Amino acid sequence: MEYQIRIGDPAGNKTVFIMNEVPEEKRAEVANALLARKELGGEQAAFIVPPKAGGDGRIEMMGGEFCGNALRCYGYLLAEDAAQNGCQSGIQNVRVEISGTDQVFTVTADLKEHTAQTQMPIPLGYDYIDFGQRYDLGAIPVIRMEGIWHLILEHRTPEQEVIDYVLAVMKKKYMPDALGILFMTGSQGNGRQLFPYVYVKKTDSFVQESSCGSGSLACCWWLTKRNGSFTGNYNFLQPGGIIRTRVEYTKEGECTGGTIGGEVAVGEAFTVSL
Repeated sequence: MEYQIRIGDPAGNKTVFIMNEVPEEKRAEVANALLARKELGGEQAAFIVPPKAGGDGRIEMMGGEFCGNALRCYGYLLAEDAAQNGCQSGIQNVRVEISGTDQVFTVTADLKEHTAQTQMPIPLGYDYIDFGQRYDLGAIPVIRMEGIWHLILEHRTPEQEVIDYVLAVMKKKYMPDALGILFMTGSQGNGRQLFPYVYVKKTDSFVQESSCGSGSLACCWWLTKRNGSFTGNYNFLQPGGIIRTRVEYTKEGECTGGTIGGEVAVGEAFTVSL
């Protein structure tokens, strides 16, 4: 069968946008087949579907999860299409729906600077999960968000043995619909680096991502909360590029909003046969 697709590149975290109507029960199969095509370079897949809540557009991720990078990338795609159809170019605000949450998000796309910034779901809270003394892990913070949880392994670089162990423990005891394993190094003074890995339960897929939007927001939220600050602004250098994050807190310690942003590119539509 032939599928019409577009490739979005938000800080290297390439998303394959499928424009055909695909039944929900077939999406995992189609997504895995497209991601297996190395020439596409996709790290995740999103299906373009009709909006449900009054947004300008909607995407369903391959496993029904939430993805901040795909969210802002699709907002940029919609803004580009609107500009080509004679609508105002330059900076545009579009409203985007995405799987994993009932919220509708405003994406601000700057077509001249090739950037897109989006509102993000505020984390629901955090816990610590004790991984014991193996690999000197101990208690690791897990940030719970709609559609995905993120484990933050601070002051560590990726090690395959650690990744395998953490994923095995999570699958056995705690596995949410999607899980991020985030290795974070550096400090605010010399810059933060982030190495994200994401597992999606429905498709049983595990990817070393070039960047992770929700993971970046989770780290910003966590660092700001831990430091007791009213605002947090962090730029996370990741293998595919930089994601800029911001969160705001009230004096009472309540988080009132968060955003992620950075460079985006979207290719023209083309057809792939599977």
